[in-house]
Amino acid sequence: MEATRNTPANSTQDAQPISAHKAQPISPSKAKPIWRSILFVPASSPRFIESAIRQAADVLQIDLEDSVSPADKASARLAVPKIAHGFTQARKEVIVRVN
Repeated sequence: MEATRNTPANSTQDAQPISAHKAQPISPSKAKPIWRSILFVPASSPRFIESAIRQAADVLQIDLEDSVSPADKASARLAVPKIAHGFTQARKEVIVRVN
């Protein structure tokens, strides 16, 4: 039996075969963004956080790894939601690098 869309290969249900000529292009709303630049922003540095919003990077990455000293990691983790909210309010893509 031929595998079909939404149907396991051993199913007895009627279904349409998957074929290349019926493939649909990815709509712009479902397309993944192409990031050309990522700016790492230490979660423990208010100066860098404020500056990051004005930069032209495609993505602002809130960093909790190497750029944050061990003594500051706990407070930096607590600050992530507020930092991320500020970045998204500025219409920036946001990712978080955790340790």
